[in-house]
Amino acid sequence: MFISLTINKKFKTLIERVDRYRSDALSFSNRTIANAGVERIVQHAMAAAENQICAQTVLTPLDEFAARRAEQASRMLKEAR
Repeated sequence: MFISLTINKKFKTLIERVDRYRSDALSFSNRTIANAGVERIVQHAMAAAENQICAQTVLTPLDEFAARRAEQASRMLKEAR
């Protein structure tokens, strides 16, 4: 019984230490990402993508796009044979 308690205490200590290291690593990663301006870069990329989507002059309904794409795939399969 004493050995079991000693092992459980050591295991608990190990888990607590690992949790501290993980927390420190997460904090370091968050600081590194914040300092690199990644969030700003991602926001800029998202805004640029949204602008490109909104700037399209012809919006194809999904069913038309799917039908056209299926036709193209079918033709490509026939050509590959």
